[in-house]
Amino acid sequence: MTYAATVTQKGQVTIPAQIRRRLNVRPYQKVNFVEKEDTFYIEPHRDFLSLKGSIKSKIKYSDFMADKKVLKYIANEYKKENTR
Repeated sequence: MTYAATVTQKGQVTIPAQIRRRLNVRPYQKVNFVEKEDTFYIEPHRDFLSLKGSIKSKIKYSDFMADKKVLKYIANEYKKENTR
């Protein structure tokens, strides 16, 4: 199916309601425009926090433990960059 929309002077486009419903896009939600070869696709933007729980782990991390792991990783990367 093909849908048409008009580009305003500001470069804005209203996504047709049928597409918004199908993509489950809500007001003020961001969308991504993905280029593949000569075609652009639109998809809902997924922020980092929306991925929470999408990967199963046997280890349960508290926020504190996760922050500690991230800081350790960043510190190690910093050391690598500054010892060359």
